[in-house]
Amino acid sequence: MNVDQKPYHHGHLRRTLLDAAFQLAFERGINGFTLREVARQAGVSHAAPYHHFADKSALIEALAVESFEALGRALRTAEEETEGNAFDKLNGMGIGYVNFALRHPAQFRFIFRPEMRQASSPEADLYESSAVSQVGETVYHVLLERIVECQQADLIMLGDPAPLALTAWATVHGLASLLLDGSLIKVTGLIQGKEEVEDSPTRLAKTVTQMLAVGLLKR
Repeated sequence: MNVDQKPYHHGHLRRTLLDAAFQLAFERGINGFTLREVARQAGVSHAAPYHHFADKSALIEALAVESFEALGRALRTAEEETEGNAFDKLNGMGIGYVNFALRHPAQFRFIFRPEMRQASSPEADLYESSAVSQVGETVYHVLLERIVECQQADLIMLGDPAPLALTAWATVHGLASLLLDGSLIKVTGLIQGKEEVEDSPTRLAKTVTQMLAVGLLKR
């Protein structure tokens, strides 16, 4: 997603509208702009958005789906690029989650904005029986399946895999959020954005996922 892309012609209308809406949503929140403002930001007519989106809710849903899909691809890529057994690949996914947040902070924050729990229509919920719910569940099941694989390989504790998946997700999500907020700079000495310590967040992610792994190991 390139929010700086401004040139427009008819063949790129949908992409142009998504980029404009994403910029506005990131700056103001999803309830802070109208479809007319999206058109103005994109430099197109007020009627142009309706060529691709029935209303603002449909546009926001498309943004959320796109962002979740990007996160899912990042997790699968991290898993594929991690050598070792299922347990190693689970750790690799955790590192991939943190790296996605740091490399694509706008998309990461957008997915988990509190307003995303509500659609533009107050009686609807974007996370109930929608494309957003479906893609979100797909991404979650990537993690859940890795947990089950580790259990089947007798690498981590047995039992209901859902609490283990939740613990793993909460841990890496918390770390990613703390890093994005700059809350760990004094604690760890990280200097975000400095080339000489560019890999420090990744090293920290490895440390945290390894400590999480110890807690998941079969006793």
